[in-house]
Amino acid sequence: MKKILYIIPLLLIAGVSSCVSEKIPVEFGIDKTEIPMGPEGGSETIHLEAEGKWIANADKPWVVVAPTNGIGTIDCEVKVDTTVLSGDSREAIVRFIDESGKSKDVKVTQLGYGNMIVVDKPEVLVPKYDEYKKRYFEVNVTANVPFDVQIPGEAFWLTSKKFDFTLDRGARPRTVKIRFDWEPNNRPQERTARVEFTPGTSLELARHDALNVVQEQADEIPDSREGDSLAIIGAARSLGCSIAKYEGENLRNWEILEIWEEDDEGFTEDCRGRVKSLAFSFFNTKDGIPYEIQFLSKLENLVLFSNGNHFLYRFHSGEYLAKLERLKSLQCFALGLAYLDDDFKNLKNLETLILGANNFDEIPSILTPQNFPKLKKLDFAGCRNTIVNDLANTTADLSDLCGLYKHKDNATFPRWLFEWDNLEYLRLSYNYIGGEIPDMKDYPKKWTEEDIVASKDTLRSARPDVFNLVDTPKVLPNAKYFAINLNMLTGEIPDWILYHPHLMEWTPDLLVFPQETEVMGWDGKLPGFTNVPQSPTYYYNVYPLKKPDYYEDEE
Repeated sequence: MKKILYIIPLLLIAGVSSCVSEKIPVEFGIDKTEIPMGPEGGSETIHLEAEGKWIANADKPWVVVAPTNGIGTIDCEVKVDTTVLSGDSREAIVRFIDESGKSKDVKVTQLGYGNMIVVDKPEVLVPKYDEYKKRYFEVNVTANVPFDVQIPGEAFWLTSKKFDFTLDRGARPRTVKIRFDWEPNNRPQERTARVEFTPGTSLELARHDALNVVQEQADEIPDSREGDSLAIIGAARSLGCSIAKYEGENLRNWEILEIWEEDDEGFTEDCRGRVKSLAFSFFNTKDGIPYEIQFLSKLENLVLFSNGNHFLYRFHSGEYLAKLERLKSLQCFALGLAYLDDDFKNLKNLETLILGANNFDEIPSILTPQNFPKLKKLDFAGCRNTIVNDLANTTADLSDLCGLYKHKDNATFPRWLFEWDNLEYLRLSYNYIGGEIPDMKDYPKKWTEEDIVASKDTLRSARPDVFNLVDTPKVLPNAKYFAINLNMLTGEIPDWILYHPHLMEWTPDLLVFPQETEVMGWDGKLPGFTNVPQSPTYYYNVYPLKKPDYYEDEE
């Protein structure tokens, strides 16, 4: 019995040993034979069954397999690079070989990129207003074809900046950030623009996006006292002026304006409580005349004084000013104006126009006595934009010169200003006006004996052998102020200036006779008159009744 029990365990051990020696062999193989891949590339796992050693390799450099060798069963990773192809596909083979020489292939097929222009957002909403430095947005455009940005012509308020887009990797898409600038919407209507991104060549695109831009509408401004408040706030915002201290205050407490009063000349009932005068000073705008200005329909006096970096701009007067037909006084000083549009002549009631320190390169031809019959004061002083030392040989761009430089010879001299009888004030100082002052001898209007009598003989010559006013050109007869100093004028000072009845009121030694002394003129010579009087004695010898009591004749 003991002998039998001893034999049984031995038989069991023998049976186990028999099972181990009969291990089932592993068949060399892989779990997939094809890998489809998109153009962006990626990775795929291959399960490899193997008994012993094996190796793997890919026949194209854009496919990598890892690991490339091993022993026994394992998961391998097949990595596929991004393609540079457009439209076409490409293929590669990944081959696994065991130690007996058996092989298994995996076919990798990668599709090429379709031609595309893709925008990261289909629509952009912009507010009606924001401060200048914030008036823009950006979009990312991904494309594998060259393209241009097309903004519809009616969307004048939207512009795109230049961008650098380089396709340096074949058809592989690249992404570029494009900036769009927008202007404030001052109108009570929503504005929209559909921006297209058009391919440089006639290609069929697999995806072609566009961009919709929507701008919110502005509040409507009524023709009322409340509308005046809205217009002023809107204009201040457009100019970059802070008027926060006036918020919540009655208009009568705003220091920048005046309200119509019942005893004001020209007051009518519809002016009650409305704004009569308005002044903005030391602002910073790149937009020119604010749109909201046009709604101040009862305005008589407007001042826009000193725009930051005004020399950088070439603004038009635009349509908004032209709607202020009640305007009597307009001062746009150092604003950046360069042009007066044709509808500016709607301001028939203007009596004062100050446009000094702007960027005009000539006196606008629209400024005539016929267009502005009530104008008495005209100021174009200091319109120089660029300082030069030699006008005849300058390399500066004349379009940047300003300073009324186009009036540099007798053919273009603004003679018609001297024929403006109503003018009481004419200032053209510190510009680049050249040539000689017209002598006006052919001017049909002449001084008469009646003029002499009406002046109570203050105009009668005591030395008719030297000068007699009668029958001489009656130029600017009402001008109490006349300044043409610090220009590039040459030649002789004409008699109509030397013997003008108001000459001594003009302070001629300061405001008429002196010309530029540090800039060579258009003829390559220093400007200046050849007959500047050394003293006013000659004048008082002719007009003794105009000589002041304090004046002592020079020996």
